[in-house]
Amino acid sequence: MKGSVLVACVLLAGCGQATSAPVASDSATPTASPTPSASPTVSPTPATGHRPLDDFPLVRGYPLTNGDDGSPVEVSDVSGVEDLVFCGRQAWSPDRASDVIGTTYTGEAEDVRGRTLARYDGRDATAAVATLRDAIEACPVETVGATDQVYELIPGDSVDESFFVTHRYRSDIGFDTGLEVIGVQRLDDLVLLTFEYGEGGGSADTISRSVGDVVEQVESFMPELCEYAAHPCSQRETAPVVQVGPDGVDDVTLGMSGPEAAAAGLVRAESPHGAACTVLYRDDPSGAYAVMADIRPGSGVVALWATTWSRTPEGVGTGSTAGDVAAAYPGATPDDRGWTAPVPGHPDRAYSFELGQDHLVTGVTLLLPDQRCAG
Repeated sequence: MKGSVLVACVLLAGCGQATSAPVASDSATPTASPTPSASPTVSPTPATGHRPLDDFPLVRGYPLTNGDDGSPVEVSDVSGVEDLVFCGRQAWSPDRASDVIGTTYTGEAEDVRGRTLARYDGRDATAAVATLRDAIEACPVETVGATDQVYELIPGDSVDESFFVTHRYRSDIGFDTGLEVIGVQRLDDLVLLTFEYGEGGGSADTISRSVGDVVEQVESFMPELCEYAAHPCSQRETAPVVQVGPDGVDDVTLGMSGPEAAAAGLVRAESPHGAACTVLYRDDPSGAYAVMADIRPGSGVVALWATTWSRTPEGVGTGSTAGDVAAAYPGATPDDRGWTAPVPGHPDRAYSFELGQDHLVTGVTLLLPDQRCAG
């Protein structure tokens, strides 16, 4: 195994006080996740209290015992995902969560897995995911010794926020077969982190299958996440649709200075140490979404998006196809995230349309392409 940023805690599979007994791998059949049309978003209805995470079935789908030593696979109060560090920047740590449970599995060969479910206070979950995503996007490749660690972010399309990351290993003779897949899902105050390391990096087909396996696993937890969230999904409303562009999102505009952004109510999220940009956010008064911004010293706000369904003035956004993007924006070009298109009448601005695995738009970012923080 080479340079994995996640697997250190896996070797400590017995650490922490166990909070639940092992569950058989066939104890439950994966349940389909909510469809995009019913993607849950926090409702103004106040939470009635947090359900403790102790009995969350985090171990579901794992074998009863570890393949390397036969020890039981359990859920404990220790994170199953170690601190996440990309290009020397700490992107995520369990220390800021108000409650954490974790589980790990180590197989006989190149088979290592882990999960963490973390609960946050207020909007800290949104900030934590934004910080993690920003760090990954800012670090597509890092060199460790003679090996390049190559990361690719894949947008998801379930719950409030969702994305996956492939982590591959490249030497001077090309990629080896090692593959780590990371899953990040946020629903309300909960963040579910998942990783699996194995030998699935041999071809595009095996990579696709490995990612699909992780997607299926995390989506099987969506009913439970709805139940354990501070605002259960039964108290939620259909996600609002927010216009992005041509100047900004709501009253937050591109080019705003730091003081102007602060006056507009944006506060700082935790950003990776040394990052070129700082992540800011502001909750909408409805509680249904947040306005997110990247701000660069000397340039002001250089990117804006919303944590909900979004559309441009031309009607392209969440649920649109690549064909819709190309038809609305003749100058649009594909990239590693989806499509980038010039903003009509504003040649200094661009829309970034992220595409999910179903090739539909999952998010829209308004940005200054010459000042973008990553990619």
